Amino acid sequence: MYDVVIIGGGPAGLYFSYKINNEFNYLLVEKSSFLGGQCNFYKHKSMYDVMGIGVITGEQYIDLLQKNIDKKNIILKNSFIKFQEEENHVCVYTCNQKYTSKFLVISEGHGTVKFRKPIIKDLEKYENKQIFYFPEDPSILVNKKILIFGGGDSALDAVDLLLPFTPYITLIHRRNIFNAQEGKLKLLKKIKTYIGYFLKSLNGNDISLNSITIKNNNEEISIPVDYVFFCYGYDISDHNSPYDVDIDTMLVKNYSRVFAIGACSQYENKRDLISSNIFETEIVLSQIKKK
Repeated sequence: MYDVVIIGGGPAGLYFSYKINNEFNYLLVEKSSFLGGQCNFYKHKSMYDVMGIGVITGEQYIDLLQKNIDKKNIILKNSFIKFQEEENHVCVYTCNQKYTSKFLVISEGHGTVKFRKPIIKDLEKYENKQIFYFPEDPSILVNKKILIFGGGDSALDAVDLLLPFTPYITLIHRRNIFNAQEGKLKLLKKIKTYIGYFLKSLNGNDISLNSITIKNNNEEISIPVDYVFFCYGYDISDHNSPYDVDIDTMLVKNYSRVFAIGACSQYENKRDLISSNIFETEIVLSQIKKK
């Protein structure tokens, strides 16, 4: 029997595993083939809300946690199905096996991320070659001609991330209003922008994408390009229903051995931040040590 089974290997589950690594017999179960959850979609974006660390990128944070977790306690590609609480333990059922544990910590996150894609001919031909949905490795983009589509936080985060690597950034947004934090709008002064333009076509051959054509009510413009980023945000599929918890204990309501932390926990004034994961973990650990 394990002391703790943790469901979900995103930032909340990894941090909890890191905190108990040398103290409890535990198992971390993750449904995908990798750890880190949504931090993998902003590997190079700086995070400012990690208490005790200061500024750190998503990739650095996940690497830091993984280095301090025993790999034998991790199982990947194993989907959580259900749990059943008994008098002195919890039965945890996954697609591959049944586990028994004194406590269960659920940190599944929101669900599976699917990036929003434009409906345009030949998209698949250039996807993951010259067309992406967020810049994962800016080092390959030095002095490249970059087009970014979008007007929200993810588009301006991409601009901020890429500016140290190339001066050739163009942003295209179909509306006159940006749905981004006000402080990020100053980045628009550092790049070329086309406001009120729509994507018309991808222009290239079977090997490479050469240019993009955009249009508004008055004109069409073809822009040479090396890489394109469609930063339209994302949707959540396989959505995980949030668990109602008691903020004082992080116990899932109506259970005494099942906790929920991270994005899948729900309580009044909940904030979806890395610092919230840390706060919630400390509450759960204090409760487990009392029992």
